[in-house]
This record gives sequence, structure tokens and C-alpha cells, in this order.
Amino acid sequence: MKCREARRAVLGGRTLSAPTIREHLKSCGGCRALAAELSRSFRASSGQGGVATEAELDTLLQHVERVIAGEKGLAAWMRGMPTRWRVVLASSAAAALAVAFGVASPRLDLDAYPQTRLLLSVGAFLVLLGTLIVLNLRPLQRPELSTRSLIFAFVALAVPFLIALLPEAQLSSPVVRRDVHDCLLVGCICGAALMALLRVLDRSTSDARSLLVPAAAGGVLGNVALFFHCPAVSPLHLALVHAPTGFVLLFGYRGFRATKSRIARARAR
Repeated sequence: MKCREARRAVLGGRTLSAPTIREHLKSCGGCRALAAELSRSFRASSGQGGVATEAELDTLLQHVERVIAGEKGLAAWMRGMPTRWRVVLASSAAAALAVAFGVASPRLDLDAYPQTRLLLSVGAFLVLLGTLIVLNLRPLQRPELSTRSLIFAFVALAVPFLIALLPEAQLSSPVVRRDVHDCLLVGCICGAALMALLRVLDRSTSDARSLLVPAAAGGVLGNVALFFHCPAVSPLHLALVHAPTGFVLLFGYRGFRATKSRIARARAR
């Protein structure tokens, strides 16, 4: 199916579950964006599935075509990759970030740290991280994230606190500890790098999806990096310095966007 035929079918109201249309949307970012924008426009204009006029559809099509034509460069190419490759890229980058911080400044007590607890803690973080990346990079033809999915993202923000407040880990041998004053900075740098990558790879425009989920993913990755960087085992330190990384990223990015909007409005006056 060609783009012209697919767009005519979408604008004509044909079901997006039709096999030929569905297959075309999987491979064409432009038609996929049109279908998603059209769906949001219908919901916003009617609230109960009303039908847009032909003039409105023409305007919508022209808008989407301008947006697609204006997307150039590396970021546009990355967003245009198939979903599975975007997920692989984000997952690989997350692994590389965690390993880089762990290798650059590793904790000295890993041999003495309870191995079962280490595997369970890191395993829980990795499961959360993988799920959040998949949720954030969902294809546009899929339904918007449900309330349950957004609740999962909130849970992912809270899990580091639950792990931090477990009874203090008992090391099998004494270890000389070093200063851990840079933990929050390391966690935020690592998490912010992943959050920025997810924003580049994300094709959606939903605020809840484009802020909450990547912030939760960045917070989880930050805690993984700190697990291999910081030798502190005190629940107080872990809960006050490591665990809040996701919330710092979330509110920090919201503050950045608000400041950027205020500056833009001030320049426009």
C-alpha cells in the first residue's frame, strides 16, 4: 500500500485494524503520525467519536505534512527507526551508561555485599527499566497509555525508596569506605542522559507519556548506576540521596520547560 492510499483510507474513516493499513503504518512514520493526530483530533472535537468535516481533514493533513517535512537531521532519523530498534538503542545506551559509571568509579565492597540481595535489587531495577522503555517507545498506532500504565510509572518512581528502606545490608568482611558526596549528581547525570535519549526517540506528544515515563526510567537507571558506584549501605543515605533521582529529574525537567516557556513569551512581547 502506498502512502497516498493509506492516508486516503485513514481520512476516510476506515478502521486502522485492517491488515494492509496496519502493516503500512508500522513502516511509515508519516502516515502513523497522521493516524495518531487524526484520532486525537476526533476525540478532542467531539468527545464521543464525532466525525470531522472534509475541510478540517484537509487542514489536518496539511499540518501533518508540514511537520513531517520539517523533521530533518539525526533526531528525525532516529525517531523514524522501527520500534524494536529504538528500544534496542535505548536499552543499549542505558546499559552503557550504567557500566561506564560503574567502571569509572566502582564501589569497593561488591565482593563483600550479599550476592542474593544484589541480584534481586538490580534485577528488579532492570525489569522496571525495560518495561518503562518499551512503554515510552510504543508505536503511535497503539492506544495511548492507560491509567494503569501511568500508575506503573509512579510505582517505578517509588520502588527505589522501598529497596532503600530494607534492613541495612550486612557485609561479609569490613571494607574501607570512600566519600560518597557526589551520589545525587552521578545519578541525575546518568538518568538525564537516558531521559534525553528517550525524548529524542519518542514519537508521541502526550505530556503524561513524554514526561512521567522517561523520568521514571531515568530515575531507575540512576539508581542502578549508583548501586555499582556508591558503597553506602545506610538506608537513610539510600532513601534521601539515591531514591529521589527520578523525582529530581521529573520536577527538574518540568521546571526547565516552564522557564523555557516564560523566556519565549517574554521575547515575543
